Amino acid sequence: MDACTLINIFRIDEDEILYNHLQSYNIKIAEIVLDEVKKNIFKNGWSKEINDRIDRSLSYLMLCVKNNDEIVSNIKAENCDEIKEFTHHYKSDGEYYSLLLSLYLSRDEMTHINLYTDDKPATDQFREYFMFQQLGLLGDSIDLILYMFCHSDSDRFSENNLKRFLENLKSEYNIKERQFVTNIEEYRSKISNSKSNNDIIKVLDGIIYNYHNGNYEEMYKAIEDLGRFQKKELRQIIRKYRPEPSSLYIVNKINMILSTMKKYKIFKIA
Repeated sequence: MDACTLINIFRIDEDEILYNHLQSYNIKIAEIVLDEVKKNIFKNGWSKEINDRIDRSLSYLMLCVKNNDEIVSNIKAENCDEIKEFTHHYKSDGEYYSLLLSLYLSRDEMTHINLYTDDKPATDQFREYFMFQQLGLLGDSIDLILYMFCHSDSDRFSENNLKRFLENLKSEYNIKERQFVTNIEEYRSKISNSKSNNDIIKVLDGIIYNYHNGNYEEMYKAIEDLGRFQKKELRQIIRKYRPEPSSLYIVNKINMILSTMKKYKIFKIA
């Protein structure tokens, strides 16, 4: 799992149903992933109860960590370079180390691996390599939640629990977009409607309009366009609040699953 997936799971797991299920699995995470989780997980100013729950989860995760240098050593440097060339993923980040770890574990333990990441661009880069190397399942937080639901009894993880987790996960991504747009609206209110500002005003108004009208694909196109403006306050907003394109994908996927569940059941033996 990558950092974003872990943070999302911990955040929505109010009664620790997901945490209890994770403990029953053979979880392995790269050292850099745990570092990224620690760096980002407490940024939202959550309550003491949530922070305490997350602290307990982090203590468990420390038992699942694989050292970065050990991961690279197991794969060997030349293979690591080849993986970057194949995937076009050149950043040595949590997603990259998770891929290396998946490759090694699949061969060392002679098993299929489930790798979960909410980084949609990384998923798109890794998908062909995952298939080529026959590593297993490449999924996201939604897939992980569904997997845990399918492999649990109804007393421990009910359909209502599943729907609640999916709705809460969707809210997490909606919060990120709302925070960003709120700051963009505040920034827009400070800009005069002079001719010299026409270009940036058009982009800012496009973000605000498309967000409030549900045109999220157009909103993300406008967000991409913001990068060409060298305004200090604007760049601070982008750096602190910018939502990832994965948000749109995750929200749409959750809506599709919840809609499908109104007509069809997810099969469980228990």
